[in-house]
Amino acid sequence: GERLRPLTEKTPKPLLKIGEKPILEHNLRRFEKFGVHSIDISTNYLSEKIEEYIENNANSFTTDISILKENSFMGTIGALALKENYSMDTILVSNSDLLTDVDYEDFYLDFIKSNADMSVLSIPYHVDIPYAIMNIKEGFLSEFHEKPRYTYFSNGGIYLLKRELIDLIPKGEPFSATDLMQSVIDHKKEIRTYAHEGYWLDIGRHEDYHQAQKDIKNLQF
Repeated sequence: GERLRPLTEKTPKPLLKIGEKPILEHNLRRFEKFGVHSIDISTNYLSEKIEEYIENNANSFTTDISILKENSFMGTIGALALKENYSMDTILVSNSDLLTDVDYEDFYLDFIKSNADMSVLSIPYHVDIPYAIMNIKEGFLSEFHEKPRYTYFSNGGIYLLKRELIDLIPKGEPFSATDLMQSVIDHKKEIRTYAHEGYWLDIGRHEDYHQAQKDIKNLQF
């Protein structure tokens, strides 16, 4: 939450409020809505604040919520190796600073149907070029496109993975989700992508935080 200082000097980013609820609660309620019944929250910076929030609100959730406390920064997915046993075959991993209306059921069913080892939520990012783009070969124009739009897909920070992929995560070391993705590729396993066309916002900057405050008035979670 460094980019959101001073808001995050005494409050961990997941507990910043969007509307009437912390970012974390918006996500927990949505997981609960889609039938997730066991959640582990990995914590480090101002961990005690998140632990206190969960303790004070535990009775309002039907989901079993536990804390995975990091002794050092473990990266975006390294904390998964802190837990010894996972009861489910599929694990959902999400960054805690996202606000999204993704349909987790459809995301999950697409993953199961694909028989992939991992699935990554992808967010389309459109780039509009205001000029005609020319394709030139050896100094001669071969074709051109008038004011084209290019679409790229970025990592949406939400993942589904088979339980056995936990074995690819080193214990006690920082490890990011992209590290895991590369390891999956290196082990000749398959990664599915799930394109989300709906609402998605990474609340990493002050302008994102202010945008979320506006958006939440019209969003239905």
